[in-house]
Amino acid sequence: MRTRRWVCTYPAADNPAGLDLAPVPVSWSYSQADGYVQTQRRVRILRHADGVVLHDTGMQATASSTYTTPTLPSDVEVRVEVSIVTNAPGTPTVGPASRRLTSSYASPMAPEVTLEQGEGCIVVAIVNPAPTGSRPDVELNVIERREAGGDFAQIGTSPPDEPYLDYSVASRAQYDYRVIGVAP
Repeated sequence: MRTRRWVCTYPAADNPAGLDLAPVPVSWSYSQADGYVQTQRRVRILRHADGVVLHDTGMQATASSTYTTPTLPSDVEVRVEVSIVTNAPGTPTVGPASRRLTSSYASPMAPEVTLEQGEGCIVVAIVNPAPTGSRPDVELNVIERREAGGDFAQIGTSPPDEPYLDYSVASRAQYDYRVIGVAP
């Protein structure tokens, strides 16, 4: 009996946190005690909820153990399946091995917000972090406010990294603020 080892090396687990890439690099390793190696691969991407095939490379002659997916749908769980063929006699097909991925890249990074008391106003200080992965830049920040326990309502907008001055607050009232970065 041959000893085979087939491992998906990236991602190392299903649905890794913080995955913000549109195309995702996938890698795997295969080793066998008798020295047989991968000669072909097939990568399929399926929507996990219903099994619909979104992408299929078909079998490709390659020893490469990496593949960069095409752009994945944002915030949709997919399953990436990799099957390989080796030069081992008898049982050359291995897999499929699979990983579930949910890439989230359509919205900008969440802004960092601090509130300060200004002269007759509340200063909503906003810092928009540089985007990571495939996330877009912020074009505009939408500022929302609610009285404690109420519903949020938009009160204004500001350019990236610019403060918003809220002059329409009542004294002794308690407010919650929310800032949402909007992409172009």
